[in-house]
Amino acid sequence: MPRYPDSFIEEVRERVDLLGVVGRHVQLKKSGTNWQGLCPFHHEKTPSFNVRPDKGFFKCFGCGQGGDVFEFLMKIRGLSFNETVEELAAVAGLPLPVLAQDTDFTRQKMDYRTSLFNLLTQVQDYYHTLLMNGPDQKALNYLRQRGLTDQTIQQFRLGYAPPGWQTLADRFQGMDNAQQLLEEVGLRVNKGESRYPYDRFRDRVIFPIHDSKGRCVGFGGRTMDPDGKPKYINSPETVLYQKGSLLYGLHQAQEAVQKEGEIILVEGYMDLISLVSHGIVHCAATLGTALTDEQIRLVWQRSRRVVYCFDGDNAGRQAAWRALEKSIEGLEADRHVRFLFLPQGTDPDQFIRHHGKGKFLSLLEKAVGLIEFLTERLSMDLSLSQPEGKAALVQRIRPYLERVSDPLLKELFVQSLAGQLAIPPWRVIRGVRPGPLIGQWGERKVNKGVEKDPPGLGGRDVERTLLGLLLRSPGLISDHEERLAGLELQNQAYLGLLEILVAMSPQILAAGNCLEVDHLPGDEWQSLARRILADEEVVHAFPEAELSHCLETLQIKHVDMLGKHVMVESWHDEDSFEERYRKFFALRQERNRLMASHCSQEN
Repeated sequence: MPRYPDSFIEEVRERVDLLGVVGRHVQLKKSGTNWQGLCPFHHEKTPSFNVRPDKGFFKCFGCGQGGDVFEFLMKIRGLSFNETVEELAAVAGLPLPVLAQDTDFTRQKMDYRTSLFNLLTQVQDYYHTLLMNGPDQKALNYLRQRGLTDQTIQQFRLGYAPPGWQTLADRFQGMDNAQQLLEEVGLRVNKGESRYPYDRFRDRVIFPIHDSKGRCVGFGGRTMDPDGKPKYINSPETVLYQKGSLLYGLHQAQEAVQKEGEIILVEGYMDLISLVSHGIVHCAATLGTALTDEQIRLVWQRSRRVVYCFDGDNAGRQAAWRALEKSIEGLEADRHVRFLFLPQGTDPDQFIRHHGKGKFLSLLEKAVGLIEFLTERLSMDLSLSQPEGKAALVQRIRPYLERVSDPLLKELFVQSLAGQLAIPPWRVIRGVRPGPLIGQWGERKVNKGVEKDPPGLGGRDVERTLLGLLLRSPGLISDHEERLAGLELQNQAYLGLLEILVAMSPQILAAGNCLEVDHLPGDEWQSLARRILADEEVVHAFPEAELSHCLETLQIKHVDMLGKHVMVESWHDEDSFEERYRKFFALRQERNRLMASHCSQEN
């Protein structure tokens, strides 16, 4: 039977939030590292159904049902495996590959990946043995001088790559296809111009990098020479290792993250290892790269609270700012972001070694929230005691607040900032009151990034175009009867004709989806229909798509009208502002959804 490639299935499994999928069907409550609820597969009064998001499985101790996210959806919805993969891929936003037969080629490909994993594990163990028991003890002494115990070194499987250029070639000389595999996983460099490939890592402390299942997929190497350049080198991108899709140490931290309900993100290998060695284990590292969307997804999948803890210098502050910009759109009412800034010139590794766990935890309690960091960052050159400074800050911060998709959270951010600046909340979101608004749901202004009207229909009257489509293709009426019945047209004559057409839908259907204008009730409606057909003389090649275009355009215009109504009342009735504020953002969110759908059809 055709099936999707195993690599794609694994990617879907990694990207989908098990807790979110199960939570749509089962009311879950946190209990230690587990989430518990009443089993959906048998009747029970005491919860025996457990979910372990960190391990990626569920288990009911009452009826014995258990498995991963695919098995849960197959059981709860009665889907086939391929149907389950397709549904979860849609949730994860992954395009579907072509279904493949379980051929010898597919099995060979999976066997090849397995051989790469096995080789990386052997290299990891080899480097670790050289570190702990090799003749050159300088790397082990270096790590001990950095405050690491042998237990920590064992836990992270740290290693040492000796100075030789052919160490790995000699070590795996008797292994079939070893040289090709070593180059495939980035451990040997072959530039194509030389007959002599060489080891990538030489005379460096080695940090094995693992995926979420704990499999070694790559390495980082640090020089022990204070003047050595570069200080760190990493494995290149390979079929197993994509730097922006991993967080260092996450596979070991998952249980602690579940227990603490929080994850601390640092930048480097040693930052993470030092924190863990001092008993702060709910942390992961970004592998020294700028935070990516995929890494953010890994964080939100495992925790609803994240603390960014980067170096206490300008580069660390820049990294924190980039993390804020990456995180802000994914914020929800139950997702929290904080920023821990260390003293100037120190990183997490240095700080905890010099000051200890207690001092670090004290700083952690004082980590600032997103709105505080935004305010601090954007007001560095402003005097907030002066009206001009307050106005400038509001102007700068407004685009960031607009990116928060959760209406309630956005409202609370606005209230927090307004309280800090001692100004009314409506001044934060819009600077003019009362009178017409500038921008969306007020006077239209299409420059400076203000949202435009929905794409039109070549200057034509959308309401008239819609009626022309229905009169020429009356079969569309029954197909879209519910949406048509809910429309509110501005032209009352057009609205009356639409109501008549919807009411005649059964009669039109019985007549084989045919409609004669003379069958409309009354000369007035017949005359209006003929005028519309004369004005809308173009016969559309794709009437179904054109009708959907009209419907969405009219829905957007209706949401705009409601938005204007809400905002006019809000600006003129200060007592009702807080109540109407939430409704305003709900309408904005609905408009954005409709615009996205509308524009995707345009393209």
